[in-house]
Amino acid sequence: MELLRNSLKQGSYFGLTCFAWGEKCADEVTDWEYYEKHRVGVAFTKEKLEQIFCKDFEIIEIKKYEEGIEGALQGLGFMWTALFKKK
Repeated sequence: MELLRNSLKQGSYFGLTCFAWGEKCADEVTDWEYYEKHRVGVAFTKEKLEQIFCKDFEIIEIKKYEEGIEGALQGLGFMWTALFKKK
């Protein structure tokens, strides 16, 4: 968060894609589990993303990725897409 705060100007936009917690192969793990195993991706609930970013960013939109590429892992329904604007 510090890197984002220091890198972006007020009014700048920041886009994010990440795993959605509880969807297919994505489960929420602690930081320790992530660094210990190195085999899992960190997943978030919508509420957790709002909590993480709400202090410094206006939440423009957070939604599940609906238009995916058949047979690919990117852009499937177990991912969030989000757009934020720096306050």
